[in-house]
Amino acid sequence: MGKETTPIEKSAYEYPQLNERKLALEEQAAAAIWLQAFGIIAEAVIITKLLPLEYSEEENQIVIGVWIQAIGQLLEAIGVTREITSTDAGQIFKAQRTAVDGDWLQAIGATLEAAGGERAIARSLRENRLPFIP
Repeated sequence: MGKETTPIEKSAYEYPQLNERKLALEEQAAAAIWLQAFGIIAEAVIITKLLPLEYSEEENQIVIGVWIQAIGQLLEAIGVTREITSTDAGQIFKAQRTAVDGDWLQAIGATLEAAGGERAIARSLRENRLPFIP
């Protein structure tokens, strides 16, 4: 007796254009994730250059948070790219794990950045000045 096919396998077999469309959309998503990675890395580099010009613990925390987000975004981009280019189930799982780990790092980085921003705003209210908060 032959192996039973799942609904997804059956639809890919019966409708190959559906599978092609899905892959095209996944590739577009991966490209967008890479663009985000390049953007946040650029932001991290630029605000790192600003740090010595107006150093404070709050700004330092913001910069650290952005760098953690950048690392997370890069991991997500690598994971998603590996996921759509792999055919081995084990490799796909590892790629998905990498992408989700990247998501978690982004969340941690965003939390640090936001907390640093809140602290910077509180300090600016006490000192009656408006700092640049990326």
